[in-house]
Amino acid sequence: MRKFLPAGFLLLSLSCAANSGGPDAFGYTWKDNNEPGGPAYQWYEISTTGTQVNGLGDDNFVGPIQIGFQFRYYWYQESKVWIGSNGYVEFGPGNLAANFPSIPDPTGVNNYIGGIVSDLTFLDPTNPGKVFYKSLPDSFVVEYQNVPYWDANPPYYNQASSNTFEIILNRVDSSITVNFQSYSGTSFSNYTSGIENNIGNMGLQPLAYQPPQQAYTLKYYYPINPPAVTDAGVDWNYMDGDGGIFLASQGAPYTLVT
Repeated sequence: MRKFLPAGFLLLSLSCAANSGGPDAFGYTWKDNNEPGGPAYQWYEISTTGTQVNGLGDDNFVGPIQIGFQFRYYWYQESKVWIGSNGYVEFGPGNLAANFPSIPDPTGVNNYIGGIVSDLTFLDPTNPGKVFYKSLPDSFVVEYQNVPYWDANPPYYNQASSNTFEIILNRVDSSITVNFQSYSGTSFSNYTSGIENNIGNMGLQPLAYQPPQQAYTLKYYYPINPPAVTDAGVDWNYMDGDGGIFLASQGAPYTLVT
């Protein structure tokens, strides 16, 4: 079910040095809260006012959940998300499980934002992990609260581990902020964190190991002059207003899929 890595690999962390990166092929850049001109760490607590996500377990996802506005991501716009148990928000259904791919990677699941993408779990009634989301006029927030790592032994989560972080989509400037409040313990799996587009050929991966323990922020900035991208799309299959349907050759109703 899972591939194990040496524990020492997972104990590495970023230093407190200032850091920034990019651009990727589209023009996204990132800075952390230690970088001059970077974002300030500011935690937005939504657990008492947001909606709790139900149905998360081990290696699964829940959705779709409406963002509440059209969010500009790369050269397209997204209006809904799926929330993954392993610490990511994606713009289409797909399961990310260990070992987790580097970013970008055109194979497997694409079109996602990784917070702490690792072998997290919500198994067992005693598991303290919860996820909340909240749509605001200017942003959409997803908070992972006290989520432990998976463990092979009952109760199937590492009781000495905990991860609290959040992903914020900003409607005004299309930026993406990831706040890491705290973490403890180690995971059996590898770890990634970053953003990736819908075909997996563009992205940024600022973190490849554990993030700093607390009060750390990464912010992804939408390019000021994004490149022009011509993309294919479906105009229509049928007209909703006229009630028309497609029929197969034998007369049975037929759902046209493009």
